[in-house]
Amino acid sequence: MVVVPLLKRVLLALYWGLLCAPALAAQMPPAAPQYILEQPGMPLTLQQVMQRNDWQQSQGNLNFGYRSEGLWLRQNVSMAPSESRFLQISYPLLDDIQLFWLQGENILQQYHTGDGQIYASRPVASNNFVFRFNGAAGGAYDLYLRVQTSGTLTVPMHWYGDTQYQSLSDLHAMLFGAFYGVLLIMLLYNLFLFLAIRDVVYFYYVLTVGSILALQWVYDGHAFAWFWPDQPAINNWIFPIVYCVNQLMMLTFIANFLHVKMTSTWFTRTFFVLRAAVLLLLGAAFLVPYHKVMPLVLLMGMVGLGTGLFAGFRLWFKGYSAARYFTIAWVLFACGIIMTTLKGLGLLPDNNFTNYGYMLGSVCEVLLLSFALADRIESARLAKQQAEQEVQTARAENIKNLQRYQELYENAAVGNFQGNMHYQLIKVNKTFARILGYATAEEFMREVQDSRDVLLTPLPLFEKMLADMQREKVLSDRELLLKDRNGEPRWVSITLRQVNMDGHNLIEGSMIDITARKQAELVNQHLEQERLEGLEQLSLGVAREINTPLGSNVVTSAFLEDSMNNLMALYEGARDNPELNKFAKLLRQSLQLITQNQKKVTRIVRRFREVSVSELGATRQLFDLDKSLQEFIADERWDMAGWRIDCACPAGIVLNSYPTALRQILSQLMENSRIHGKQDQQSSPAVAIEVRELDNGWISLAYSDNGPGIADTLLNKLGQPFFSTLRGPNGRVGLGLFMVKNLTSRLLKGQVVYASHMHAGFHVVLEIPRDVQA
Repeated sequence: MVVVPLLKRVLLALYWGLLCAPALAAQMPPAAPQYILEQPGMPLTLQQVMQRNDWQQSQGNLNFGYRSEGLWLRQNVSMAPSESRFLQISYPLLDDIQLFWLQGENILQQYHTGDGQIYASRPVASNNFVFRFNGAAGGAYDLYLRVQTSGTLTVPMHWYGDTQYQSLSDLHAMLFGAFYGVLLIMLLYNLFLFLAIRDVVYFYYVLTVGSILALQWVYDGHAFAWFWPDQPAINNWIFPIVYCVNQLMMLTFIANFLHVKMTSTWFTRTFFVLRAAVLLLLGAAFLVPYHKVMPLVLLMGMVGLGTGLFAGFRLWFKGYSAARYFTIAWVLFACGIIMTTLKGLGLLPDNNFTNYGYMLGSVCEVLLLSFALADRIESARLAKQQAEQEVQTARAENIKNLQRYQELYENAAVGNFQGNMHYQLIKVNKTFARILGYATAEEFMREVQDSRDVLLTPLPLFEKMLADMQREKVLSDRELLLKDRNGEPRWVSITLRQVNMDGHNLIEGSMIDITARKQAELVNQHLEQERLEGLEQLSLGVAREINTPLGSNVVTSAFLEDSMNNLMALYEGARDNPELNKFAKLLRQSLQLITQNQKKVTRIVRRFREVSVSELGATRQLFDLDKSLQEFIADERWDMAGWRIDCACPAGIVLNSYPTALRQILSQLMENSRIHGKQDQQSSPAVAIEVRELDNGWISLAYSDNGPGIADTLLNKLGQPFFSTLRGPNGRVGLGLFMVKNLTSRLLKGQVVYASHMHAGFHVVLEIPRDVQA
């Protein structure tokens, strides 16, 4: 690249310039000046200091650190006739400078300048403070100089002849030109790289170089000369602000260049805290006086430098190649900044290396960081090549996997499909098409686009299913009734889930053909209906056959009892006959036993009749379920005296069913609770009825009590005819729950599910349709 040889020449110029600058200054060493420091709040005038005899001899280092008091300097200068000399004070940040050039007691020249004055107040246009003196008559002259500043009170004084000053000015122009040239070249070069590759690290690097350039302009006084020569008030706050901006840009660049977020949590937090502290100092620079905020700014800069060095060394040791260039660059830059900072704090002497060494360090840093970025590009290029190879390998593997997946999708054991929220089918596999009677998926997609074309389940139920899927995201094992290509019904179990593809909400799902299972269930239901119907006919037949002789026996028993009572009345006088009394007593007991048995048989016959659907005389009608339940509970209050009855039923549920059958079922369940529900001694007897709406147009009616429940081993026997847990003389026939099952199955077209457990109460659930077809 053309840039590299050019930068090498620039570096050599900076290096030899720094070596030559002290030599030029040393050709005319001035006499060491004397000084007096003013007391706080007690400024001195020229007349006062001329009369003082407590001048102190300087040791060549006029650096007093941060002091706000004024400093008076006195220096004796001998000059030949017509000789000219230049005095240069090489620190552009001094606020106020008053200079008096005397011969004897006569003031020959007087100047008032500083960066607190307008730029035109300087007798020689220079970024430093330069004064020209002409010894017209020759002899001894006295220089009195008063300096006051809010920053570092350092007065680097250098005397030059005409030729030496011109040579030094040319050298300084070359140094600053080379320095600014390097920074501008690297700034523009990396700006073009950023615009080309759009890597944000280059953008932060450009901002960092720009902030270094701005800081140097402010520090060496060129910014004052070029941008605001008539606004010296800006100099009171611009340096700490630019310094903070420079620190903020550097810390941001380091954090991004070294990838601290991916390498260390500790470094991430540390750089965040440092940047936050710099931002606070940046805000304080607008409010806090210069002499108070500037030491904090310089110390924060040293902390940031140290943290950057530590991070660079650590990542270098970890094998991050770009960190090598970064660390070397940061060491060189840190050396220059530390020298300048320590000089500003009064800890190092004032010389060309402490004044300008940071320039060489800054240039080396900028160049090496640029090399580091180039190495980063090379590393990124190699990583990109490797990633592209991996992507190509992964792409080939993905194509193979996709082909395998496509084969699995097409030949899966379940029907897979994809559609949108507008009932349109987008994609189906071969199994899906075959379930509905099509040979291929393509044939199905040609003939069917709208899922409603194959739907036999009522559309409102299907829409509710889609709404449930949108709410729950995934819907599993829902049964749907579809029709195949020939119009025949096909039962399927379907699973749905909502997905988002390219901003569109789609439906993916799978289905299994359960037609055979549903047909088997229908056959079983038909057989169960026939069995229940047979039992019902048997019960009715037995009741009818027993009813007539039973009625004759009841009449005959009553006749015999009346005849015996009449006979005993005729033989009133024979009551003392023991044998007769014994016979009468035995006869009376026998008749009572016959009567009791006849009553029991009568109840059984009535039970047989209640089991029969045809004997119930129920009619199908529309009724409000909640209202019907409340009326039923009110009618049962007398029989359920002492019981708490809780009923929870959503309002607005209308059934087209048999309210008489439903009341008969609930009445039987409550009778069962009264007989079998020996409730917990610590709680009052209670019954609960809860109604829920199901997805398939059915309702669930759950009935429970707080009785002892029933053993799990007996659950499968509940509902069988003549099964009862109460046997003996006072036992039950065992037709109550059979009647519940028979009415629910045959008349209400529903099913009964028992969920009772021992010591947990009796629980039964009725699932019935809202609309019972005739």
